Amino acid sequence: MESRRDRLFRLSIRPDMVFFADELFSFSVNLADLHGVQNKIPATISRRAFDTGFGVVLDKTEVFKPTLDFAHKLKSLSEHPFSADNDDGVKIADTYKKGLHQDSRLKALGLKSLIRQDGATIRFVLPYVCQ
Repeated sequence: MESRRDRLFRLSIRPDMVFFADELFSFSVNLADLHGVQNKIPATISRRAFDTGFGVVLDKTEVFKPTLDFAHKLKSLSEHPFSADNDDGVKIADTYKKGLHQDSRLKALGLKSLIRQDGATIRFVLPYVCQ
């Protein structure tokens, strides 16, 4: 923490350590892409703008390219959370952690994670929108 003239204070926090509420985000894919045959499809994660005590955090959108199969698995997880001991749920979470979760653009949005384990449940935390 920095102090200037005992009036102004600055706390330096790395941007990849700042997370915002899940309600500010959405995940969307094009329905035609979801029913297509391409190996990878565009998936959009958006954060809407919001006010803070320090000012406005602007909206931001990033496009990721998960495999079609993984996009379907995420959709399935969004519709029906899996038990933490379910092999399919564990595989989806592992695939996410080894791939998309490592992307620095996801952390730069301020989203902690797309998939979470809450107690005995693995769930997709955002609305999954098919446009």
